[in-house]
Amino acid sequence: MPAVADEFAEHTSEEQEHADRFAERIFQLVGSPDLNPATLVGRAHSEYTTAPRLIEMIKENLVAERVAMASYTEIINWLDDGDVTTRRLFEDVHAVEEEHADDMLTFLEQMARAPRTARHLSRRSADPPRRPRGEVRP
Repeated sequence: MPAVADEFAEHTSEEQEHADRFAERIFQLVGSPDLNPATLVGRAHSEYTTAPRLIEMIKENLVAERVAMASYTEIINWLDDGDVTTRRLFEDVHAVEEEHADDMLTFLEQMARAPRTARHLSRRSADPPRRPRGEVRP
């Protein structure tokens, strides 16, 4: 489904923008963001998983979006009026994560209405069909 690939690409761009905004805010607060990939994974609130089928990828992404939203809600509540600028940043990012989750739910609903074969698309679905053993090409 090209629409899903396009949406994942858009979400990736927006997630990078979020990381940039958070890093900028840390700099504004005279901090130094730790962007080391080796330590970033250990501090993530959601797990990185791989999924062999498109529907599983969408479900995993939806879970990650919901985990992010829960984390951001907790941070927003903790900040309260103590740091309004940072709270607003988290509120803005939270709103985008809600849109991402809605996008994933829409895809899941569309796939549920699609024929069974479309629901089980794999990343290999673009590969040409395999011929049974012994079949000779015309």
